[in-house]
Amino acid sequence: MYNIAYDVWEEVAPLNQGRAMHASCAFEDHLIFVFCGELIPKGGLTSSIERFDLHKRDQGWQMLHFNQS
Repeated sequence: MYNIAYDVWEEVAPLNQGRAMHASCAFEDHLIFVFCGELIPKGGLTSSIERFDLHKRDQGWQMLHFNQS
């Protein structure tokens, strides 16, 4: 994770699913979301979403579950 305030990279817990070509965004200065992408190493696409809470770093990345209707 890049810390723009200090111009340094910080190590955080690994994602639950390795992925490439994903999208990510930050929300309210403490939540990071990573979503979709190509699964690594097995390939194929994923629509999963993971959330990382900077206030609860010890919990790691949480997989979000949603119903598709």
